[in-house]
Amino acid sequence: MSDDTPKASKIPTGIHGIDDMLYGGLTEGTQTLLVGETGTAKTLLALNIAYANASTGMPVVYLSIDESKESLLKNMKAVFPNFEAVDVLVSSGNLFVLERNVVIAIKAGDVIERFLVILENAIKANEARVMIIDSLGLIRVNLNDDRTFTKAVALIVDYLRSKGVTGIIISDTLSSEATKVPGLFDEAMFDNIIRLKKHGDADERTRYTISVAKLRYSQYKNIELQFDITPDGIVARQAQHGLPG
Repeated sequence: MSDDTPKASKIPTGIHGIDDMLYGGLTEGTQTLLVGETGTAKTLLALNIAYANASTGMPVVYLSIDESKESLLKNMKAVFPNFEAVDVLVSSGNLFVLERNVVIAIKAGDVIERFLVILENAIKANEARVMIIDSLGLIRVNLNDDRTFTKAVALIVDYLRSKGVTGIIISDTLSSEATKVPGLFDEAMFDNIIRLKKHGDADERTRYTISVAKLRYSQYKNIELQFDITPDGIVARQAQHGLPG
């Protein structure tokens, strides 16, 4: 008997090896926590995903909390010089980069309500189907305590889910082996958790890897992929055994 259950749509990353690991990408409408220590290329991976989807006509919002729009786009062009359509995608609104100062101005007393208004306006700006929030660190700084921070993150995740927007939310972690976000009581609110690591020391070339810690509503390959940062974008392949931790 044939299975007539409709398959959930996928949001591809645009990176061949990673999409293969995810069996086509992230399930549309799910919320992903993208975690790793500082310097593990979280922002670059997110920019690659944003560019790949915006290039196909899918509207993307990139909320850059950690740096200005100008700095973010400058970094993107410097690292990925062959992403030649960046300016066109931004000017057309298909890749909508939100200025960080709208978040910096938020104070603890009304952070949750005002942040949700920011998200609503950003989604309306280009009818976004994908939103990237980079990152949770500065949101935590503007809040009084971890309980308030956890509540704010839960409301953000629930809001994006209610709008059917695929969310990718970036955060630093306490260690390369952990998915624990500083100040966040529980990561169970996220549908997916993807972890990035950096390997190597001063005497050898830096290597990056990506693995899935959790993926709801979809299959995934329980492997660790090594990836390189190239002018054409991120290139992923099966990780070699014996990578240093």
